[in-house]
Amino acid sequence: MFCEKCGNQVPDGSKFCEKCGNPIAQAPAPQAAQPVQQPVQQNYQQPVQQPVQQNYQQPVQQPVQQSYQQPAQQPVQPPKAPRQPMSPGVKKAIIFGGIGVAVIVIALVALFAFIIPSLNKVDISKYLETKINTSDSTIYDGEISGKVSVSTDRLYIDKLGDAETKKLLENKNSITDYKDLIDSASKAVDSSTKRSALADITYDLELECKIKDAKEETTEDSESASSGSSYTAEFKNAKQSDVLEVTIKWPKDPIKIKEIEQYENIAGLTFDKSDKTVEIKLEDKIKENKVKVTEKVTVDFVKYINDNKLIKIKGLQGDYPSAYLKEFEFTEGDYTFTNKSEKKSSYSTGTEIKVTNKKDEDKKKSFYVHFDSLSDVSEGEDVTFTINSNTDHLYNTDVFFTSTEGTFKYVPNKPMTLDEAKKSTEKITQYLKDNITKIDSSITKAENFEIQEMYYIIKKDAEDDSEAVIYAFYKNTAKNKYKYISISKAYLADGDFMCGSAYDSWSSYSSVADSQKYLNPFYKSTKDDYNTTKIY
Repeated sequence: MFCEKCGNQVPDGSKFCEKCGNPIAQAPAPQAAQPVQQPVQQNYQQPVQQPVQQNYQQPVQQPVQQSYQQPAQQPVQPPKAPRQPMSPGVKKAIIFGGIGVAVIVIALVALFAFIIPSLNKVDISKYLETKINTSDSTIYDGEISGKVSVSTDRLYIDKLGDAETKKLLENKNSITDYKDLIDSASKAVDSSTKRSALADITYDLELECKIKDAKEETTEDSESASSGSSYTAEFKNAKQSDVLEVTIKWPKDPIKIKEIEQYENIAGLTFDKSDKTVEIKLEDKIKENKVKVTEKVTVDFVKYINDNKLIKIKGLQGDYPSAYLKEFEFTEGDYTFTNKSEKKSSYSTGTEIKVTNKKDEDKKKSFYVHFDSLSDVSEGEDVTFTINSNTDHLYNTDVFFTSTEGTFKYVPNKPMTLDEAKKSTEKITQYLKDNITKIDSSITKAENFEIQEMYYIIKKDAEDDSEAVIYAFYKNTAKNKYKYISISKAYLADGDFMCGSAYDSWSSYSSVADSQKYLNPFYKSTKDDYNTTKIY
């Protein structure tokens, strides 16, 4: 036999090669023949060669035994039963199970092909910024204006800024100027190049803004923002409870789309370029902008005047009549409107209305109600009056007038008749007492005024009662002297006694008779020309 390693011939029965020391495999002893034995493939295993080491006893390698496998005796199989048909329930289970598997496969495909990539795209709607117009000193609810734009600064900081600037951005309510944050972010990225790319991307966006459920137009067309980096949509006449609907539209032009893709590569960002409409609660943005919105106090003063019949006519027809307002006081919101100066009213100045605010003393103002001239107006014609010089806002207040012009039907005053005079002596007396210190400067206290006699006198050839004169004889109790007052153009206005003029006599007398002595209605030679009736 020969050594399998070096080919040296070794004696039969040797365990190692005398030349190289390689173990010699021993031939196995033959086994007894088996009846009806099928020939089998002999499996020989190559012995693992061990390196020869000095002073080390190599373990004896056991010879590999030839392995013979006895073929398994096949048992006699009984004949198979015929296959039973599958039940409908099993068929459905298999079908629906297959569909379920297909759905799962489709969902996984969609997840990896569409959903996961879309999660990495930038949603530009998250960077909309709403600014309230604060150019006016006071912002009234219903007149809120502002603009919505894409904030490239916030986008830049959020997507390209470092951890510190992103953390600062989270407290965005306290940030009014992003400059410091941008400077910080530029330390980590190429500021000018990437910011320019973001600006170019947002520049081509189209923004549309409208107030949700608004019945009339409350927005304006988009126009370029002051920064020139994005387009804006403006809104106006909004209430703080309104919701803004902002639509972002991406360009559809293939050339523009290609340009945007190039800018995306520069910025290292991918945008979701599908059109999108988002809702913005204006109330939240008002809080973010720290804007105070004030409620208007709207007053329909024209209606109040007409409903309460506050207009009075002063004077008789043909005697320069004019209109003015009665005294009144009413409250609307925190404001009180007061007229206590009707006696000072005139055509030139109108009727003064004073306005005060119960919560803010600084919000006080006066305005006037002016009436057109009544000189050439006939009975039943319309007369126009104006409020606050036709200005709907009362300056320095929150008061707004729904209308500043109104009309009323002119009903002229009628001259006082004898019968009316007889019934109105108390009113005449009260009128004189209220005005005596102005009529007679010698009386300093109304308590010193005391009516003695009163007459209604008219010429017999007078055309109407407008020529009648009322003579009131009175006593100055402080001086024990008597005088008279000549009242002309007397009339009743809404039940109140009024007159064109009231003059006292030049001289004082010791009795009423002395006061009458030289008056035409009482003078011997002229008294027959008058109808003189004593009414008091």
